[in-house]
Formats: sequence, C-alpha cells, structure tokens
Amino acid sequence: MTLRSRAHRLTRALDFFRLFFTAEVIRAICLNTNKYAWAHILEKPTYSEKDGSWKEVTPEEMMKFIGLLMYMGILELPRLNLYWSTTKMLSGLLPPKVMSRRCFTALLAMLHVSDPETNGATAQKLDKVSRLLQHINDCSATFFQPYHEISVDERMVKSKARSGIRQYIRDKVVKWGYKLWVLADPKTGYSIQFIVYTGKCEKPSANGLAFDVVTKLCDKYLDRGHVIYMDNSYTSTSLLVHLLERKTLACGTTRKDRRGFPS
Repeated sequence: MTLRSRAHRLTRALDFFRLFFTAEVIRAICLNTNKYAWAHILEKPTYSEKDGSWKEVTPEEMMKFIGLLMYMGILELPRLNLYWSTTKMLSGLLPPKVMSRRCFTALLAMLHVSDPETNGATAQKLDKVSRLLQHINDCSATFFQPYHEISVDERMVKSKARSGIRQYIRDKVVKWGYKLWVLADPKTGYSIQFIVYTGKCEKPSANGLAFDVVTKLCDKYLDRGHVIYMDNSYTSTSLLVHLLERKTLACGTTRKDRRGFPS
C-alpha cells in the first residue's frame, strides 16, 4: 500500500480520520449547524438551552459528537437514552463522560453539513451532503495509489433511517441500507471511489447504467494499465471495448444470454 505524504506522522487512528475530516471541514460543519440552529431553534425548543437560546457548537465539541456517533455504531443499544443511563449495568459507558444527552440530541437534531441557505438549490437527493461526499472521494484518491488490479462492486451501508434512497437487497448480508457502488483495491480492501445509489430516478446514458457506473468510478484510473475486475452486473462487450481503448484491461463474469457475447 502506498500512502502519499505525511505517512511518517500517521501513528493513530485519529490521524487518519483527520486526513479526511480536516480542521476546515469541521469548521464548516460547525458554521452550517449553528446557522441552521439559529434559524430553526424556535421550531424545536426542546433542543435549546434552558433560556431558549442556542449554544453555538465549537470544533472541539463537533469532534466529540462525531466520535460518539462512531462509538454508537460499534456499541449498539436499542434506544438513544440508554447511553446516558444511570443504571448499574450501563453506568460505565462513554457518552456521559463526553457530553450531556441534551447537548448530543441538540446536535443530532440541528446537524447540517452544507449551507442551509443553499439547500434545495438542485433537485438532487444528496444535495445536502454532496460536497462532503465529493471531498471524501477526492481525499481517497489523493492519499492512496492502488495496485495493478482494482475491482468494482456494490456495497450496503446498514441504516434504519427513514430515507427515500434506502434500499432493500434480499441476497445481501446487510439487507436494508444505503447502496454504494465502490471502486476498491482488492489487496487492501481500501475504497478508492464510491457512488451513492439514489434510486431509479437516475437516468443512464445510451450505454446503460452499469457502463456509466464503471466508467465514472474508474475515470481517474484509466490509461494507466490497470486491470478491473467485476461481476456479471457490469460486464458487457461495449464496456470491455471502451476500457481496452483506454488502455485498461478488464475481467468479469457474465450471463449466458448477455447481448453481444457469442451464444
């Protein structure tokens, strides 16, 4: 694995986290969260201070909040309030030592990644998080140089959120969640690029959705001599020819009745 620049200074998990969530990104999330909160606190006074005001979140508090979200993703409890339980069985949990439940639920209600004044500027379902997703993709490409072989596949991110883009895939281990198309390095498992599937409303080109997904994911890595591995969801003659023209080999399974292949 080749991690570009600053490798000698990366000694903790937090160091790697900060490669993606930089101080600038955290400050922007704080700014947008505070802006959204001041505009909407009267609609949800439960999350305000006792005097009805909003206590502006700082970068340090936001880092604690994100840390707790990750902690809760690892140690799952059936209800949020249980993380602040005073019962003997749950008294040793981390959240009460980091921030109050009132503060956490306030941030959870008001969290805003993008500028609330420009939300809805487009009809895209991921409009509120699109800039952050693009930033993470850019960082993923910057900090890692994949090996010769790369692979394209889909991945499910488990979620119980009420969202119009949440998917159900019966054959997956994670059946409910967000579906991602991912370009990965098979040697390390590193996710190089990803696309979030937002539903059938997406209009593919004349080449088809699978063709579009592979070419978009691999765009930065064509003409470099890589070999792309994929399954029968993506393999087509038009895609293989296109990749070959871009100095990229490909290998994938296919269905017997797939158009363009000999019978």
